[in-house]
Amino acid sequence: MKKIMIIDDDQDIQKLMTIFLELEGHKTVTPTDFSNVPKLIDDAQPDILILDVNLQGYNGIEILEDLRNVEKYNDVRVILTSGLDYSYRIEDFLNSDFILKPYMPDELIRKISKTN
Repeated sequence: MKKIMIIDDDQDIQKLMTIFLELEGHKTVTPTDFSNVPKLIDDAQPDILILDVNLQGYNGIEILEDLRNVEKYNDVRVILTSGLDYSYRIEDFLNSDFILKPYMPDELIRKISKTN
C-alpha cells in the first residue's frame, strides 16, 4: 500500500481517483489548497504525488521544478498529468513520470507500481 497525494483542481477527478486508488488498497490525500506543496508533502509524507500540470493559478511543472530543487523532496515520486503531452518536460527530473489524460485506470496503476 502506498500513500498517494492527488493534486488536481478538478474535484470530480480527485474523487474518482480517490475511490479507484483506495479500492486498489492505497491511502489517498486530496488537498484543495495548492499554494504550499512542500508543506503539504511535509505534513502528509506521501510516497507518490499525482500532480496536474494545469492547476488554476498554479503550474504543475513549476511545482515539480521547485520540489526537485530541494534534496529532501527528491525521494517523492511525482506523476504529472495533463491533457497535453508534457512528457518531454520531465525527462530531466529524477523520480518523475508523466501520464496523458484521459487515461485508463490500469495505466495509472502501472505508473504507480513502476520503480525508479
